[in-house]
Amino acid sequence: MDRQRHVSRRSLLKLAGAGALGTGAAIALAACGETQIVEVPVDRVVTQIVEKVVTQQVPVTKVVEKIVTQQVAVEVQKEVPVEVQKIVTVEVAPQRPPVTLVAWYNQIEYTKPAWDNISSAYTAQNPHVTLKANGVPHPDAVTKYLTALAGGESMDIVYVHPQTNSVLAARGAVQPLDDFWNNDSEFPLGDFYEGLLLQHQYLDGKFYAIPMQHAPILLIYNRDSLAELGIGDLWEMDKEGKWTIDVHTDILERGVAGEGENQTWGGREIPAALKIYYLWVWGFDGSVWNEDATATHLNEQGSVEAFEYITRLIKDELVPSRDFSRAFPGGAEGMFLSGNLRTYWGAKWTTTKVPDDINAGIVPPYMMPNGTNTNRDATNAYGIHGASNNPEEAWDLLKYMTTEGIVEMYKVGFTAPTRKSHEDLAVWLNSLAPWEDPAVHRAAVERYDRVFFHPVRYDEINNDFVLPAVDGVILGEETVQEAMDRITPGIDELLNEPL
Repeated sequence: MDRQRHVSRRSLLKLAGAGALGTGAAIALAACGETQIVEVPVDRVVTQIVEKVVTQQVPVTKVVEKIVTQQVAVEVQKEVPVEVQKIVTVEVAPQRPPVTLVAWYNQIEYTKPAWDNISSAYTAQNPHVTLKANGVPHPDAVTKYLTALAGGESMDIVYVHPQTNSVLAARGAVQPLDDFWNNDSEFPLGDFYEGLLLQHQYLDGKFYAIPMQHAPILLIYNRDSLAELGIGDLWEMDKEGKWTIDVHTDILERGVAGEGENQTWGGREIPAALKIYYLWVWGFDGSVWNEDATATHLNEQGSVEAFEYITRLIKDELVPSRDFSRAFPGGAEGMFLSGNLRTYWGAKWTTTKVPDDINAGIVPPYMMPNGTNTNRDATNAYGIHGASNNPEEAWDLLKYMTTEGIVEMYKVGFTAPTRKSHEDLAVWLNSLAPWEDPAVHRAAVERYDRVFFHPVRYDEINNDFVLPAVDGVILGEETVQEAMDRITPGIDELLNEPL
């Protein structure tokens, strides 16, 4: 029991010294300087701290994001594909059977690349066609086509010149084309210059060929050489109405200078052929033959005056002699390019040969004595051979050649446009030399307003009658009137011979 008290007391003091007295702790009494310890019975208090978690509900405001899907009916227009069975009828062009076409074109060496391109382009568009394109020299064309017709040789497209149109049409070597183009709504007939088409109309009123190239007469001149004579630019004079036959005659009369190989002339002679001479015959108010080409008028006044002018240029040596021109390298064309001629009668393809160091110009033929300036415009045209076994296929090829294929001829500089809509084509304008004015080419074709008719026997009339008569006048053997009176009966006989 003492031990218990001692421990308890010590513990209590210890706790008191630590400042941890509780209720009922020892009380120190002070009386008279004496300390008295009084033991007071105290219940033992044990303090025990127990942490107890008490859950208490406290209202807390908490924001909760909640996605609510709500269906709302909205009227929306929407295309909904609906599977529908539909029967579609597609018209498929029938496969065309293979065909071989034979085309003969005018054989000129520098146009061959154009024909190669035409052939390859056409067969690429028409794989059922095998095209055999062959060149034929102009002098051999009629004989070849007539021989083929007589022998049944197969050919389809043939080259036709105005001077061969009548003989080929009259003998059935080419077919009339009127029905072909009248039944083909895609063929641009009205886009062609009318004068070019009219050259290929025969006496029966039908047309037998379509022009693919053409060559209106142009006078090519050296501006610097004319300036030496005090002559201005001829095209500018033409636009002012001052370009006349008298101006050109003056150039010829004053243009002769130098001697020998260095001699210079104002120009060349008028090319020796009736198909050229007729321009001067018309310009002096003459005519070559009557309306139906059954009689010649070459011995009448206007015609005689025209030939007197033509032959005077040669007799008076205002132009180089034929022998001199023929012996000169390149002929009369070579003489112009070398500077021996101040002017030169040529055509579109001549301009491609003029070097850059020549200050050149071009102009249509001058105004004639009667005030007209009609031009001559020969064509290289094409028709369908009379014995073609594939006329419809041949027409398709002919249409392509004369509407699209001609573009290849622009590229090589062989022709001016035969169609009005082609005047603004870039490929045509880009083919011109820097000194070439496209307005000159347009004027040259538009002035072809009168068509010279070539009768069936034209070649014989020209070679056997007209040219020998002109040569006789130049040599002084007879006058123009005498020569024309002499040849008139023979020409009339040929005009009236049966085919």
